Amino acid sequence: MSKSQPSHIWFTLVVLVTCCVVWGCGNGSKKEPSPFPGKAMNPQPAQNAFDVPVTTNLTWSAAVQAESYDVYFGTGSVAVESADNSSAEFKGNQTDVTYDPPGDLSYTTTYYWRID
Repeated sequence: MSKSQPSHIWFTLVVLVTCCVVWGCGNGSKKEPSPFPGKAMNPQPAQNAFDVPVTTNLTWSAAVQAESYDVYFGTGSVAVESADNSSAEFKGNQTDVTYDPPGDLSYTTTYYWRID
């Protein structure tokens, strides 16, 4: 009897944020929305998704006023959460709302991702 590989991959969403929406105060009395974009929404696979195909793509809904997204992806929660554009977890800046990880993902592995 041969052992087969488990047919699932764990996904955990760490942070899914573009720029935080900040409210500016023009002259101190009038509040106006800042020009910063809102948050990306509806991540797929969702937080704690189970049984995700090894060929899955990461997708999200566009953030209001966002022109592009920084994509962070990896197997370490702290590394992804604290990554910057010089980190190995940084996968690039893109205008598309889909990220296709290179190659197949590994079985029985927890992945973390972040969109800024």
